Amino acid sequence: MICSVLSTWDHSIDTLSKLLHNSETQARALTQTLIWGKRRLSRFASSREVQTTTYGTIPRDWQFPRIGKLACEVSIRNTEDHDLPVLACSKYAGFVRSLEYFKKKVYSDDTSTYKVVPRGAFGFPSNHIEEGSIGYQDVCDAGLVSPIYCLFRTDGSVSDNYLYRLFKTDHYRQIFSAATNSSVDRRGSLRWHEFSKLHVPLPSLKEQEAIVSILNAADAKTANLAKQLENLRNQRVALMQQLLTGTRRMKVDTTDVPAAADRMMR
Repeated sequence: MICSVLSTWDHSIDTLSKLLHNSETQARALTQTLIWGKRRLSRFASSREVQTTTYGTIPRDWQFPRIGKLACEVSIRNTEDHDLPVLACSKYAGFVRSLEYFKKKVYSDDTSTYKVVPRGAFGFPSNHIEEGSIGYQDVCDAGLVSPIYCLFRTDGSVSDNYLYRLFKTDHYRQIFSAATNSSVDRRGSLRWHEFSKLHVPLPSLKEQEAIVSILNAADAKTANLAKQLENLRNQRVALMQQLLTGTRRMKVDTTDVPAAADRMMR
């Protein structure tokens, strides 16, 4: 009986896991098609004409400026040794608090040479950007990062959310990798001087904001599924412990066991 009950829960967990995987795949594909103009929102698509750029084709009515035209470098040292949280940049999550992410202290005791990264700034470790490690600082009002980080802010002519999503695409990870390999820096890093020369495909600001809104909705759906899956797994563990220890002894109708999971997946 116990094995039958747990098997039914496992089936529900497997089904929800597949739904989550499909949602993540669809979200990535949607990002790629909207960010690069392969799919246009009807109210913004005045024509289907395209232009050829060094990074591929984009809609004719989009701009293709250098990053340096819409952003400037930020370089403020922590010379007064302020007690600010130290941040790190991960491939998927962007900026995170270092202590929480690594579960231990991996940075220097002396942070006087660290850079101050204000809220609303982009940043990346210059020797790891080809891995996709670029972030947007919305963790705290101000934090600290290692001196190897390159930091910059936009001038307001572009949606930061749109730009961040663009930088996190697989296509841009390849662009960053190519730029790093061709950089004159023999240490295999990408500094602001070279980074600022890279281009970005930009629709109008209103279209950028509309695209971000759609992608946010897709992300919310994926996050909801992930939360449901976590809850279902936790419930399964608790049920297993109760059944195996005899804490819970009752006649179970196995057809009712996955009811909670079914409701969550609808």
